[in-house]
Amino acid sequence: MKSLPVSKKYPTHLIFGANTDVGKTVVSTSLVKSSLDTNQPVHYIKPLQCGGSDESFVLKHLGGRIPSQAQDHNENGAHTLFHWETPASPHLASRLENKPTSDKMVISTLQDKISSIATLTSSPSTSLDSSIRKKKIWIESAGGVLSPSSASPLNTKPQHASGINETNEAGNDSNCDWGWSTQADLYKPLHLPAILVGDGRLGGISATLSALESLIVRGYDIHGIVLIDEAEGEHGSNLPALKEYANRCLSLRSGSGRSLLRHDDSFISLPHLPPIDVPLDEWFDSAMVREQTRRLDQHLNTMWNDHVDTLYGLREEGKQSLWWPFTQHQGHDKKKVKATVIDGAAGDYFSILHNVSDDKDETDMERTAHFDACASWWTQGMGHGETSLSLAAAAAAGKFGHVIFPDVVHEPAKALADRLLFSKSGPGRDWASRVFFSDDGSTAMEVAIKMGMKKFMYDREAIGKEDLEGAKLTVCAQKDCYHGDTLGVMDVAEPSIFNEGQHPWYEPKGLFLSYPTVRYVNGIIGVSPLAGSGCPADAATFSDIDAVLDMDERLSSDLYTHYCEQIEKEWDIYEKEANRYV
Repeated sequence: MKSLPVSKKYPTHLIFGANTDVGKTVVSTSLVKSSLDTNQPVHYIKPLQCGGSDESFVLKHLGGRIPSQAQDHNENGAHTLFHWETPASPHLASRLENKPTSDKMVISTLQDKISSIATLTSSPSTSLDSSIRKKKIWIESAGGVLSPSSASPLNTKPQHASGINETNEAGNDSNCDWGWSTQADLYKPLHLPAILVGDGRLGGISATLSALESLIVRGYDIHGIVLIDEAEGEHGSNLPALKEYANRCLSLRSGSGRSLLRHDDSFISLPHLPPIDVPLDEWFDSAMVREQTRRLDQHLNTMWNDHVDTLYGLREEGKQSLWWPFTQHQGHDKKKVKATVIDGAAGDYFSILHNVSDDKDETDMERTAHFDACASWWTQGMGHGETSLSLAAAAAAGKFGHVIFPDVVHEPAKALADRLLFSKSGPGRDWASRVFFSDDGSTAMEVAIKMGMKKFMYDREAIGKEDLEGAKLTVCAQKDCYHGDTLGVMDVAEPSIFNEGQHPWYEPKGLFLSYPTVRYVNGIIGVSPLAGSGCPADAATFSDIDAVLDMDERLSSDLYTHYCEQIEKEWDIYEKEANRYV
């Protein structure tokens, strides 16, 4: 996956529509014309095209200022990346024409195109200072924000929709099992800001706000909203209502926490289009369209520059106010190490920014994708930014926010508790009867130890064994364990770099048991038994990982018996040597 430039030299925006036929291509053409009018190099990209050609529409209204079939080496250009002849949604066109195109292919091709365009050197300009000359890139999506992208049998992630394979009326396999994602989900891995072409028609306020919130919940930074008004005198412009919504007491926020659409120039209204049989050249050249588009263009430039400045300053500014976990900060103070700047994540990858130069006056960066090998400390099993999870979290926040829990029951808590206790894969199945909810792993361990000790003491008192004076309670744990960094659970671990010297109260309190390990040698999965357990080294081999994790089978095996005997042996030795009550 190629790196992408993040630079003031290459302002790049995605153009989404609130629906099909709201004027995305008309707005795209106006923005391309505005760039050309100020002698700024510009490239228009249409990743997915079904029937007709939006690229041809754009070129037609530019008066020949961009050559047809322009190459990447041209200063200006228009590019269609994938095209289907069928005038339908991309997911249908790709199925009907048997031309599968996966999300990965679309994004990879688009990244290559952006990278190729950005590496070209613009020719000198006599009318504009080359130091402020930008190469603008406009990327127009297909249909509406949630319109389908192209389909492919390789689109198999949770975000992808698909149907049951069936035969169409012509008797052909319609490839309904090919998966597809929405336009908004498709382009998420690029982490680019967007503008939204709203719906200026009657009913368009709702459609525009729905599209806006769909983009926000997926983490997009929205830099502007553009409307093409309906004919004058019909119902008035939708723009004032959209402004009022965006300027409520609490700001709309992007996934990065930035306020959205707070500037007057964030909203632009273009005059209504002439009848369909009237050429659009006069409309594009009208003073109103040119002025409003110029305002929008300048606003987007400002937003892009602010976007780049914010990202560029994160590394140095962040180390002044952040106290990171598991970090030796003196390395940052001496500039021996640098913080990693993450500007989002999608799927299994971080989007990481690297400075191109150490020059403080140079803000150019590169964006690269880095595999999140530890799933961000074991929390992202389904991948980052999975839309179903985002929507579920937003729905729960919308219904409950945060509610106090003592002596309170609500449906989500009851449903989750039942799943943990009674479902086939529930970790509490067959042994637990209730669930205590905590807020993180370390705190949950503190709660469990506290409850276990309390229960132990209660049971001793209940059977009349109250004489615990001089006895020292001990927690049984594994060797090499780690339970978190709160005070209590740090003591339930052997001395290591994770706890020794971390605070003056640390004192290991526990019986730390040896444990067998699973090995994979020469293509064979087996168990390495404990030394001295009496278990043969080749006591068990397994066909696959599922067999290793088959608990019912394991608990009835000879290995289980050997392990229990070893635990009892270590336990007896510990009690005798320490003279403790365990």
